[in-house]
Amino acid sequence: MRFEDKGLTPGNYKWAFLDAIVELAPEVMKNLKLLVPKYKQVFGAFDYHRSMQIFDFLVSEKAEDLNYILSEIDENFRHIDPHAPVPKESENTTIKNFLDFQNSFYQFIERYGLTENWLKAHFSDLLYRLADNPNLSDGMLLASAHAYMPYSGGGLIFEFDGWHIEEDSKEYEKAANRAFKKHLTEYIEKTGERAKADGYKLTRRKKDYSRVEWLVRWTVQNWTMKEISAKYDTSKGRAAIKKYEKFERKVFAAFDEFKKYELPVRFKNKHCNKLLTKNTIK
Repeated sequence: MRFEDKGLTPGNYKWAFLDAIVELAPEVMKNLKLLVPKYKQVFGAFDYHRSMQIFDFLVSEKAEDLNYILSEIDENFRHIDPHAPVPKESENTTIKNFLDFQNSFYQFIERYGLTENWLKAHFSDLLYRLADNPNLSDGMLLASAHAYMPYSGGGLIFEFDGWHIEEDSKEYEKAANRAFKKHLTEYIEKTGERAKADGYKLTRRKKDYSRVEWLVRWTVQNWTMKEISAKYDTSKGRAAIKKYEKFERKVFAAFDEFKKYELPVRFKNKHCNKLLTKNTIK
């Protein structure tokens, strides 16, 4: 008996995607860490709650949001009329630093195709964590991933009358095993019924999340389909062209499925990401 859905499947795909980035594309974390000095220069010693409060504005490209952001960063902006024009970048260091950081953050996001809102939130959160502790390991950094976690049933507690030493120990053992098996079956059934009542669905087989590696290669690392095929296509006994075409259809079918789980799929044959990977975040 196994349950999925109600947020578990999308969440698990997100976790798998982030895990694959750590495993296959360490350059992502390396370049994110390069943004930490700019982050600290702008936001200083913000506590976590305050940093999250301004996140929506941080990743926004709306000019009208800038007054709000600046009032959170610099006390000198807190008495400015929200409808008044923002001072020019050249006239204020706070504005210059913020726009410089925002531009660098977006370069990072676009460079690796991390354009879904939950990914922007995730990597913004990672910057906060890195600014507080630059020695965090990659595994620790994944702790902020946006996902539903499956609950567990209550603790499995089993009690049985003690063995009276004048009784046959083998008979006692058989009775205890029967009682435990009955207790375990009832525990599993009750936990399963609770899961069903909460909207989780029974699934027959465990999902295979390994296909997410194809997406990391495609979106994050900008591999071509031929490169992905050469790495992951293990089928044999077909002509090379037919083999490649079949695998390509399989990969893009998986990508269409991933879109349901808010995973970032770059456009087929889109070359701008290729160009972005050649740029260095400044």
